[in-house]
Amino acid sequence: MTSPASLTPFERTILHRLLDGDHPALDVLRGQLSKVVVADREETGVGAFVFLKPGRAAARCAPPRFVLSDIVYQLEGCLNGGTAALFVENGELDSLELYTWTDPWPDDPHLSSVDYVRLLPTGNLDVQRIEKVAERDMELVKRQILGRAHGGSG
Repeated sequence: MTSPASLTPFERTILHRLLDGDHPALDVLRGQLSKVVVADREETGVGAFVFLKPGRAAARCAPPRFVLSDIVYQLEGCLNGGTAALFVENGELDSLELYTWTDPWPDDPHLSSVDYVRLLPTGNLDVQRIEKVAERDMELVKRQILGRAHGGSG
């Protein structure tokens, strides 16, 4: 484990996008974001895990455990895009998973674009299709918070 560090501008932008919207859990997590530090980073070759540590007196959200993953991004210098997943554990910001779909992870990632996505029905619960959208699909976000965001329901 490395000593606590600050979020990079790339990580902060992704977290702000993932925490955007009108929902009580997102409100609490945005409050945590202002005092969060990076406890550790692990690169995987095609991405990174960023382990987060909220401030000591941080309020906790409910439900206490969920994953937000409704964005896609394009990185400068990468042929294909990537995505992110924010893990919430015990009502606190826990970790951020970042990865590209096919490219090696850059040493210093910079965004060229970031978009929200919505799930498209496929008729097969094992297959998800996504569509980029300008406005965040808050119904999808609510389902992710409640742990019921699997594709197929549209």
